Amino acid sequence: MAPTKSTLVLIAFVIIPTKLNFDPAIAETDWSNIKAKVIKACYDSIRYGPKGSGEPTHPCCQGLEHEDVDGICEHLNGIEEESVSPIKLVKVIRGCGHRFKLTTHKCESKYDKSF
Repeated sequence: MAPTKSTLVLIAFVIIPTKLNFDPAIAETDWSNIKAKVIKACYDSIRYGPKGSGEPTHPCCQGLEHEDVDGICEHLNGIEEESVSPIKLVKVIRGCGHRFKLTTHKCESKYDKSF
């Protein structure tokens, strides 16, 4: 028995997009977007040097409000670590009321300096 047209449509619109959602390359794109939003919203607080206050601001906390920041430290690359202070990033994220999951160890161990 040959597949019906509705079965083929179901495969095209349900199974293929579901497969794409679990593709690691697509998940990496999501981290790029999250990092870009967080760095843009919080740059004045998290940049290196004395101009980076390390204190959360209202626009920064609003930028973090709907973002999953638990794995952000694990996805920072060398260039990002040169332009923003990961230590200030952790402090600002916590100052905005976010808590890191217990399974997120890189932020806790590498960058947390017990603020």
